[in-house]
Amino acid sequence: MHGGSLTTRFVCTRSKVPSGSLNSLSLSHLFQSEYFAMVNFVKPQLLGTLNEFKNRFVNPIQNGQHSDSTDRDVRVMKKRSFVLNDLLKGCMQRSGWMC
Repeated sequence: MHGGSLTTRFVCTRSKVPSGSLNSLSLSHLFQSEYFAMVNFVKPQLLGTLNEFKNRFVNPIQNGQHSDSTDRDVRVMKKRSFVLNDLLKGCMQRSGWMC
């Protein structure tokens, strides 16, 4: 086994994610718990518990993605997405290879 290649291969085949980095994927492309589990595997407790992760990131991001979202929902979504991306910079690497 080569480091995280097994995990990456599982994600690409199981979730049918588009090519590109994990950071650039929206949470709608991966099940929330799968995304949480992958990050928690690499950096335990970085995102807190699954419920904390949902409250801090998943719910605000999903609320801002609807066609009837308010301007406030969209601003909160963008801030939460930025914070999540910033948190993951230290443990997720961006790559250009395709699944």
